[in-house]
Amino acid sequence: MKKKSEDTKLFVSTRLTAKLEGVTGITTSCRKCKFCRVQWKFLEEHPELAESHICSHCYAYRTAENGRNCWDHYDRNTVILAGTMHRSDLPNLTYTNAGSPFVRFNTHGEIPNEKCLINFYRIARRNPNFRFALWTKRWGLLYNLAKRSGIRPPRNLTIVISSPLLGVDVSRKSLDMLESVGVHPDVVFTVHTKEDIEQNNVQINCGKRKCVECRKCYRHHSKTIYVREELK
Repeated sequence: MKKKSEDTKLFVSTRLTAKLEGVTGITTSCRKCKFCRVQWKFLEEHPELAESHICSHCYAYRTAENGRNCWDHYDRNTVILAGTMHRSDLPNLTYTNAGSPFVRFNTHGEIPNEKCLINFYRIARRNPNFRFALWTKRWGLLYNLAKRSGIRPPRNLTIVISSPLLGVDVSRKSLDMLESVGVHPDVVFTVHTKEDIEQNNVQINCGKRKCVECRKCYRHHSKTIYVREELK
């Protein structure tokens, strides 16, 4: 059998650091994701909105400037995930990857298109003994896919809806729309500024522990929970 080219093999991150230490990552690149580039361009053209938008404080974009080799892998992942993946292309994960059964999609990027979302679902189904979590602002992709095709997240995938605005939760209307097509948002993730936290007595419940110890975002919740982190 011909060995798979490294250019077509999905890169799996096993050496994530800080709160993601011990979590396996499968991600696209914010540098190559059209959605991210459109967001940045819009905020450049509307600086009055920039400070209130989480994309202006993108951790991934800041680390991309370091020029680490992993970004070449993330860039290539974006192309692979946004296209057609055969079953043999889907990674077969083992616990030796990062030391735990937890996997995060989109550590350094966003969902570029519907094909990528479907591929994320397929990867999770291919690895039923792992618990996956998908962070995304593009809840509309999940809604449209489920409404049109009936394709919904697998049972071992937690859906984390990221709030695009600092200190402003994703609307209840948006969450209800997802629920109406059978997609349950387990978590709403919102980042708050220090000023917001102090002025509004916001209870921060993310950041003190590593994700593998906390696990709020890696399990299902019967009702949507709200996870809040302070802006770094």
